[in-house]
Amino acid sequence: MANNEKPLDISIAENNLRIIHYLQTANYAEAEKLCAWLIDSTEAPIFEPHFYLGVALQFQGRVQYALEIFKLAQALSPENINVMQAIASCYDQLARFEEAHSQLMVALAVSPQNDIVNANIGAILEKLKKPEEALSYYDTALKMNPKNLTALLNRGSLLANLGRKLEGLAHCRRAHQIHPQAFGTLYNLADALLGLFRYDESLAYCEAGLVAQPRHANLLFKKGLVLSCLKQFDAAHRCLAEAQVIDLKVIENVLPFARNMDNLIHVNLNPQTLYMDAMYQAQTKCFWAYRAEYIAEFQQAILNPDSLASVVDNAEFAFQFLSLPLDWKTRLTLNKNLAERLQDMAWLEGVPPFNHKFLNQQLFNQQTVNHKPTQKKPIRIGYFSSDFRIHPTGLLSRQIYALHDKADFEIVAYSTFNADFKDHVRQSIENSCSVFRDVSALSDRQIAELIHQDKIEILVDFNGYTAKSRSKVMAMRPAPIQVSYLAYIQSMGTDFIDYAIVDSQVVPPKNESHWQEKLVKLPHCLYVYDTDTDCSPAHKTRQDYALPEKAFVFCCLNNCYKIEPNIFDVWMRLLHSVPDSVIWLLVSDELTQLNLLNEANSRGIAKDQIIFAPSLPHAEHLLRYQLADLFIDTFWCGAHTTALDALWQGLPVLSCVGDNAASRVGASLLMALEMPELIANDFEEYQEKAVHYATHPTALKALREKLQEKKMSAPLFNTVQTVQYIESAYKTMSSRHKAGLPPISFDVPFEELNG
Repeated sequence: MANNEKPLDISIAENNLRIIHYLQTANYAEAEKLCAWLIDSTEAPIFEPHFYLGVALQFQGRVQYALEIFKLAQALSPENINVMQAIASCYDQLARFEEAHSQLMVALAVSPQNDIVNANIGAILEKLKKPEEALSYYDTALKMNPKNLTALLNRGSLLANLGRKLEGLAHCRRAHQIHPQAFGTLYNLADALLGLFRYDESLAYCEAGLVAQPRHANLLFKKGLVLSCLKQFDAAHRCLAEAQVIDLKVIENVLPFARNMDNLIHVNLNPQTLYMDAMYQAQTKCFWAYRAEYIAEFQQAILNPDSLASVVDNAEFAFQFLSLPLDWKTRLTLNKNLAERLQDMAWLEGVPPFNHKFLNQQLFNQQTVNHKPTQKKPIRIGYFSSDFRIHPTGLLSRQIYALHDKADFEIVAYSTFNADFKDHVRQSIENSCSVFRDVSALSDRQIAELIHQDKIEILVDFNGYTAKSRSKVMAMRPAPIQVSYLAYIQSMGTDFIDYAIVDSQVVPPKNESHWQEKLVKLPHCLYVYDTDTDCSPAHKTRQDYALPEKAFVFCCLNNCYKIEPNIFDVWMRLLHSVPDSVIWLLVSDELTQLNLLNEANSRGIAKDQIIFAPSLPHAEHLLRYQLADLFIDTFWCGAHTTALDALWQGLPVLSCVGDNAASRVGASLLMALEMPELIANDFEEYQEKAVHYATHPTALKALREKLQEKKMSAPLFNTVQTVQYIESAYKTMSSRHKAGLPPISFDVPFEELNG
């Protein structure tokens, strides 16, 4: 503009062109100035300067101000689709997703055939956690305009997130064919191929995308992940480091689960860690191509002090190894490494050692003041968990809290899971405890201090090294007696856990050296069960679940990460040996289904003999067990809650006993059920028993009838009695502590409660 030329000397159209030029060249400050000048200088309000001012402000990050300006623009042009979408975009940036959705629905009513509006509605629905609805809007947008880039990109990512990875990859390839130069299609292809363990092809698309945008932090990080999986660790490290320099939040952007990780884990996130985790994720999808190599490297990383021990010292790996063929020394070593790290992290919090002398002092005072007898105070038990909800731990333990003798025990629960929606399990547990505390928003230090202030005498960890665990709290030692029970059937490898509650089947005498904690063995079985669980006859039929009416149905509804090649070999031999037989597996995602079908095919089994059960609401899931003939257990990490559920529904469970604790739970349950005939000592016996029951209907019928009788008479499902045994254990722990005696291993005697 010439120095003597004023904006009003130029037509409105020309001013609009100048503003658009500023916006297109990212000169947002100049666009803002010109818009503001025009708005102030014109007598009647004009739509365009208001709209473009909002755009300029939004691009400068002043989103709230932009929203207010867009609303003024909307008042000048109430049915303008562009301003409606701009308002929705501001709401989106402000994380006001419901308002964004409402605004877009108004736009859709004005222009129902607008593919851009439909695609944007899909994007907002994803953020509202309504993925299936989002998918339908993307489909609608693509029917209107097959080249809509937003819908093409988002649909591919969403399909992968829904577990439809192969369909997602096919869609990403089509999107790339339509928009071969679009960066987003390259990014999505790299991501889709990484999720399918096709690392070389993924790397090629990472590199193609980085040619277009060499400083794209997310794709650089993706390339680092791919290189990690290819064991090109030095190159991976460079990519990961560069990505974090460009964007400090790149880890959270690419790996959303990392938002809840400890800050120190961010520092230790390295290519070797990523490689190990990627190899484990392949196991969870039953992709076994790299299994032997991965397991050897995993074991070396733990046992070789000169290798990568620090790579596998977080809680994720301590849970992952439960399903891997590792010996007890390897398992214990890993957990000792993890426990030492947790104690170091606790020390870094600067929490002073808690003083636990008050309990002994209370007892001394009661015994000495005037030598008068005083009323016995209840033992304060703290249950600490993220799983007071519909979760295996919550479901198993639901009855414990109400069954405790409130004259002897005061029950305080500490929930580290924020339940915005309280399911019936959470509500029941809350109502059964003396005190229920939601501590999910507190730091580990604050939780530990609260537990200590509550004067908890026995703190029971219902997580161990599992997902969402807050084990650092236990490492701070907020209670004088700390116990591991129920959730993590393995030694935690530390002295900040005094006792582990087990039983003599899960930990026979020969395996006691596998544990660092003192062992408290309950009679019969360590597990409890919610005997209010519905086991009435199922109303649905086999046809409802695509099961052949006349076939023999072997069933294993364990999680897929527990399935491994050796047990799968046995299962396939069963299908060869038993005419008209099928196996029913709990597999929802198509990638795992395809991997298992490929494995079955390589063993000569037709795909129609493998039937996949989808995830269902918990109540319906339980009742479908009744439609199977025999539950065949996994090996290295057997069925725990799943086996109890199957037995309660009247389905016999065949289990092969191993050496590590997680492979001995099935035997523990069956011994407590007084049905040892369902325990096999090796794979050969396991196969023989399965074939026998599958080919001898009379024997199977007798087995099922015995199970129905033993459900009511054997100790396994006598939860009232098991809780009494647990209380007896707590009393012994408390008595020893108050007497100034250290923890020791002991058996809770059967006669004590039943003599």
